[in-house]
Amino acid sequence: MFPRLERFDVDFDLPDAFIPEFPPAIFLSNRPELGDVSRGEVVSINNYYRLFKDILTPVQLDGLRLLLTPFPIFFGKGQCGSCHPAPFYLDNQMHDLHLERLLKNEPGDGPIKAFTLRGIKESPPYMHDGRCFTLEDTVEFFNLVLELKLNDQEKQDLVAFMKQLWAFPAVATA
Repeated sequence: MFPRLERFDVDFDLPDAFIPEFPPAIFLSNRPELGDVSRGEVVSINNYYRLFKDILTPVQLDGLRLLLTPFPIFFGKGQCGSCHPAPFYLDNQMHDLHLERLLKNEPGDGPIKAFTLRGIKESPPYMHDGRCFTLEDTVEFFNLVLELKLNDQEKQDLVAFMKQLWAFPAVATA
């Protein structure tokens, strides 16, 4: 049914269980009795609602929609994708936010490593030094530091997107 695709494994970030053959069978970790909820289909923006409307909450469905949609806030206005590019949402680089421009008579942090956003909701507090307690705090921090001028809905969309960034959606694969 599907052409044989080459696997691209990485030595970091994702365990083998989250890098399945294509298309992956998707089993919800909290509802294993449902079996393969993708029903052998590749999940896309065109079929996600039909496949998951009776399984996921409206908030989860919206997060999944954001995950499957080219996301202009993440890759555009929010500038997140410049340090956290898909599909692994990290670039293994050091980035300097130049915080010294916002501080009086204090040095900035200098370059800090960009960590993966996969599984980010499971690892608070955030940033290299734990200065942000929630994902909302983190989005607001970058909104201020990078002068992004995100509105409330854009910030909420970014948080919803990041909460869905585990191996699509919090699943165990066969």
